[in-house]
Amino acid sequence: MRLTQKIKEKIKQHAKEESPRECCGVIISVNGSVEARECQNISSIPEVNFKVSPRDYVKFSNLGKIEAIYHSHPKEGYGFSLADKQNYGATGERFILYSIDDDKFRDSLEEENSEYLGRTYKLGVSDCMSIFRDYYVNKFKRKITYAEIWPSQDYYFGKYGKVDIKKVINRVKYFDFSLLKRQPPKEHDLIILKACKDDSWPCHLAIHVGHGSVLLQSTKKKSGVVDYEAVIKKNVLMLFRPNFI
Repeated sequence: MRLTQKIKEKIKQHAKEESPRECCGVIISVNGSVEARECQNISSIPEVNFKVSPRDYVKFSNLGKIEAIYHSHPKEGYGFSLADKQNYGATGERFILYSIDDDKFRDSLEEENSEYLGRTYKLGVSDCMSIFRDYYVNKFKRKITYAEIWPSQDYYFGKYGKVDIKKVINRVKYFDFSLLKRQPPKEHDLIILKACKDDSWPCHLAIHVGHGSVLLQSTKKKSGVVDYEAVIKKNVLMLFRPNFI
């Protein structure tokens, strides 16, 4: 799900209309389009907290797929509050926050993966293999070293500089992953991607982080979270699912 300018403007308008109360709503996918829908905030202290009306939540979940829950902070407290973090941690929902004071949006998906974002590409230091290692080591306490992922400069290459797909598959399986066949990706899956035409590397690693988004380190941009359907899906070579979760 991409937070489009149209969705941002609708949330901003809702936030200003509800101020000094926190506004809240949902972002849903309906027949291929993504829309923001307003909900009633039924919190007993709406000036400092929010609670989406269950009736509204059910109504919109029946209309389409709920991609995220949004709310506003009318004053102060620019980032997610402790209550917000507890809520999105407990429910697994994606939260979008709009702070009126600094006119900025914040995304719980980026908060949860902040340590992997904004890295500048440098082979052997901050590349797609580094993110692969750091993500599974930090989140699941796996014992993975960079040298195991990249044993040598030409380890994955066969004749004429082409990638040896069997070696790639066997190496990923070595880390206790299973190759998927005809299954859509889900959170924590590893993705092997075709590289861009002008990229010197033949393929890249990416990680599905849930909510239709993928964590990616390209060679030309800083690492970030991108939309799977719009950006990644067309370049997928293989999908792997961790067996250790």
